[in-house]
Amino acid sequence: MLDDPAPGVVREVTLAVLPSAGLVPGEWLAERLDAGWPRHVRLAAFRLLLVRGGAPGQRALLAFRDDPDGLLRERAARAALR
Repeated sequence: MLDDPAPGVVREVTLAVLPSAGLVPGEWLAERLDAGWPRHVRLAAFRLLLVRGGAPGQRALLAFRDDPDGLLRERAARAALR
């Protein structure tokens, strides 16, 4: 359901999955950071990877550091400061 075309569905699923983010395969999430995915899917994957922390979270921050989408770049910059 994280790949749903409706941003509201993905947002709600992300909120429900956040407490168990470590159970979602990191590689599967990392694939969804690619610019070919809709913004809401990319953002959901980013949030879940950050919650996982460690190397997956760092890769998510790096993936969006130079992203063409200003919103995603800004979120990555804010998350990196934490």
